[in-house]
Amino acid sequence: PETNWLWSLPPEDLWEFAARSEAGLIYPWGDAFDSTKCNSYESGIGTTSEVTRFDSGVSPSGCYDMAGNVWEFVLATDSRADWCVLRGGSYKNTSPELRSYRRLIRVPQGHRPPDFGIRLVQLEN
Repeated sequence: PETNWLWSLPPEDLWEFAARSEAGLIYPWGDAFDSTKCNSYESGIGTTSEVTRFDSGVSPSGCYDMAGNVWEFVLATDSRADWCVLRGGSYKNTSPELRSYRRLIRVPQGHRPPDFGIRLVQLEN
C-alpha cells in the first residue's frame, strides 16, 4: 500500500461504474442474465462462494462478484447514521434483484445477515 492511499468502502458511484462500465450494463457481463456467471438463487449454490468462482461474470473493469454472492456496503450520499446502502445482491436473490443499478436502502445500521459483506477499495488521500 502507498502511504498517500486509504482503504475504504467504495463510494456508490465508483461501485456502480465498476459494475456497469461506461456502457451502462444491466449485469457486469452484459444485459442478459446468466446463472452460470454469478452466485444467485438461480445458480442453486445456496451459500456464499469463493470470489474467483465465476470468471465469466467479471465486470469490464476486472471486478468479481459485482452481482450476487453477498450484498456489499457502499458509501452513499443519501445514507444516514442509522441506516446503510448496499449494492450487488446476494446468493439469496433472483436475477431482477441482481441488476447493477439496484440498491438496497434503509438497511438498519446493526442488521448483519450472512449474505451481507464488504468490498474495499484504495482511494488516494
